[in-house]
Amino acid sequence: MAACGPDTDVESAGREPAAVVGSACTISERSRTPVTLPGGTQVYVEPHGLALLDSGFLLAGQPAFEWTVDSSSPSTMAGAGGFLGVRIQADSTLRVPYPPGLDQQPDWVRLVSLGPTRWGGLLQEGTAPPASGRIVYAEYDGATWSAVEPLPLPQDGLLDLATGSSLLLDGLGRVVWAARVERPTGRVDVVMFRRAVGGWTSDVVARDWVDDPELHPRGSEGLWLAVAGLDPEHESRVASVRVRAVGAPGEPVTLMVGLPGERFQDPTFAGGGDRLSIAWRHVGAAGVVAPVWLQRDLGAAVELGEANAPPVLLDPGAVLLQALRAPDGSTLWVTHHVSAVTESETLRFTRDDGARLTLVAEVAYPWVGPFRAAIADSGDILVVGPQVDADPLFPSVRSLVLRLNLSCT
Repeated sequence: MAACGPDTDVESAGREPAAVVGSACTISERSRTPVTLPGGTQVYVEPHGLALLDSGFLLAGQPAFEWTVDSSSPSTMAGAGGFLGVRIQADSTLRVPYPPGLDQQPDWVRLVSLGPTRWGGLLQEGTAPPASGRIVYAEYDGATWSAVEPLPLPQDGLLDLATGSSLLLDGLGRVVWAARVERPTGRVDVVMFRRAVGGWTSDVVARDWVDDPELHPRGSEGLWLAVAGLDPEHESRVASVRVRAVGAPGEPVTLMVGLPGERFQDPTFAGGGDRLSIAWRHVGAAGVVAPVWLQRDLGAAVELGEANAPPVLLDPGAVLLQALRAPDGSTLWVTHHVSAVTESETLRFTRDDGARLTLVAEVAYPWVGPFRAAIADSGDILVVGPQVDADPLFPSVRSLVLRLNLSCT
């Protein structure tokens, strides 16, 4: 792993980084191991969700496979499906079963932490995204399922799960989720689902043409909504990134407008209050590798009706990003970076303390697909993704766990 000191600034645009505020941090690698069940069977779980649960982590997703591994012979598939994911603890890894009452095997999962020993999940039965079958919400405490509830799906449109928002708690502790709904007329709405007493409700929260919606808690006042897609204020077909407070008066604040043919994807919130920020990927016509931009002081920008400073460049080329809240309250941005010069792939950890972006660490990307990351209050970081055994006759895929630790002084 290549570790970077606290004075290694990420390239910025529009303004120079401010003076250093807060502590200096390093990241050290503890281990990298395949997910292995008792008895030696190795497991692959598509990393749809990764969350803290009690003293360990919960990895959930579909498909899920088991592989029998023997050093003297090729890996063979021991089973496919039958479980939602795994609990990864310091001394054991256990399967997580499906919740009761499902009509079909799920193939799409989103997770939200409800506390140190409980989490909630959305599961879609049957058909793969973007088509939508029944969607069920359920809660799991590490041993048993409860609150298995179907969501009220729209009757006059197709729910696009592939670009749905994160599953999260709003400022009042209610579970919420949003997704695009493609109407028969060609219009695209963003519908927000909220878990309330007596069941789930749904409301249209945006009627623009949207590629990606995202939600974020807004204290006790509700939710922030970000949308990336065609800008309704421009006659030419150009995309933009816009943010507003759900249910509050006023127009969305536009953070960036693209050129014809460009798109914005993966809007990702971090922090809150006066430390609220958002990052997004700026995708051109060339492909999926895209620069990632970061807008700070987001709450003030919405209040003023415009950003008081331009966005800064978080990563010059990435295919995926995720935000983690570090134990000291700063944001640790994790990106799958691809070099424009060498095309080498790395996993980058960039810390934002509100005044300066610091590249804390960078490691060669060990996976062949998307990752998911989670961080504990101790600073322990777990990152999971697919690792492939390249044997041409007996290929296999398993989940590789990268364990790291963030230390700030």
